[in-house]
Amino acid sequence: MQKFFSKLVLLSCLTIVTSITGCSAPRGLEHKASLPTPYQEPAADEQTKQFALSVGEAMTDTQITLPWSPIGENVNIFSGTFYTNGLGERCKKAYYQVNNANIQFAVCQNAERKTWHYVKPLKK
Repeated sequence: MQKFFSKLVLLSCLTIVTSITGCSAPRGLEHKASLPTPYQEPAADEQTKQFALSVGEAMTDTQITLPWSPIGENVNIFSGTFYTNGLGERCKKAYYQVNNANIQFAVCQNAERKTWHYVKPLKK
């Protein structure tokens, strides 16, 4: 019986020591945390870039009709107000109507404010 208890105590001690040292074991001297990589916008074709530019430069609270858009041809776009998104980009709200429903989307300028890009509408 005494051998059983001594083995049980020894096993308990080994379990505790292993779990403590195993949780605090270093990943290695060469381990370095990786830096987050910035989001890379997929390359847009020239028509989509021109569409984003047209909506971005349209007067606020106006309606424009564009010969081409990502959703179809000769679509009426309603230009909204500017806002700053979570990435710090300057964006403009806009929407178009389909079956009496307003579909919202946005166009945003990159951080350098050189180019506009189209932000697809969220699907509900």
